[in-house]
Amino acid sequence: MRVAGHGDITQEDGFGLAGEERVAAEPEAALRIVRQCGLLPPAVSVTAARLRSRPVWDLADLAERLEREDATTSDIGGATFDVSYRDLPDRAKGLFRLLGIHPGFDFTASSVAAPAGLTPIEADRVLELLLDENLLHQSVAGRYGIHDLLRAYAAERAEAEMSEDERRTAVETVLRWFVAVLTLTTSALGVESVPPPLAPAAAAAAAVVTSQAAGVVEAARWYSHERANLLRAVAVARRMGFDSLAWRLPIAMAFFEELARN
Repeated sequence: MRVAGHGDITQEDGFGLAGEERVAAEPEAALRIVRQCGLLPPAVSVTAARLRSRPVWDLADLAERLEREDATTSDIGGATFDVSYRDLPDRAKGLFRLLGIHPGFDFTASSVAAPAGLTPIEADRVLELLLDENLLHQSVAGRYGIHDLLRAYAAERAEAEMSEDERRTAVETVLRWFVAVLTLTTSALGVESVPPPLAPAAAAAAAVVTSQAAGVVEAARWYSHERANLLRAVAVARRMGFDSLAWRLPIAMAFFEELARN
C-alpha cells in the first residue's frame, strides 16, 4: 500500500511482516502506526512482528495503544519498543537489557549466557525469541546483531531497571569471559605462554567455545569474528576502570594477532 509522502509502507518500512491483507483492510490505522513509529523502519518492523504473532489484534487497537504512550518516546519509536518489551517473558527482558550494555558489536549465545545467568542453550533460545520479535537481526548463523536504536532503548531499560553495580558486574563478566576464551584456547593449542590466571567461573563459562575452537583454523575463524568486539572490549574496560582486564585482554589477544598476520 502506498501512502502519499511515505512510500510503500508494506515493503519499504518492513510493515509487510504484518500481512498485506491486514494492512489493506485498515489503511488509515496502518498509517497511524507507521507515523507513531516515527517512520523508522526498525520500529515499524518490530510493530509488524507483534501483529504477525497476534492475528486477533486489530490495527486500530494497536494504533490507539501506541498513541497512548508517552509522546516523547513515540517520537523516536520508543512507544513501539515499549509495547514489544512489556510483552516479553521476564528472561527475555533480562537478556534484552544486557544487550544494551554488552561491550560487543554483535553477540553469540555463549557471549551473553554468563552475564545473563543462563546456559548457552538457554541463551540461544532467548536470542531466537528476540530475533522472532524483530528486536535482533542475523546475517551470520549463530551471531546476532541489534539496531542502534534498539540498543539505545535496551540501554535505557538497563539504566532504569538495573542498579549500577548490576550493570558493572554484567559488563565485567563479559570481559572476563573474553579473557577466558582467549587464554584457554591458546593453552589448548599448545602455545607456550604464561597466561594470566583465570577465575573458575570465567573458565567454566568459556569451556564450550574453547572446545569448538580447538584447532588453529577454527581458532583463527573465531577470532576473525570476534576481533572487533575484543578491541571494543579493551576500550570499555579502560573507560569503566577495569584496569586488570584492560591489560589482560591485549595479552590474551597477542597470539591471535600474530596468527592473523601469518
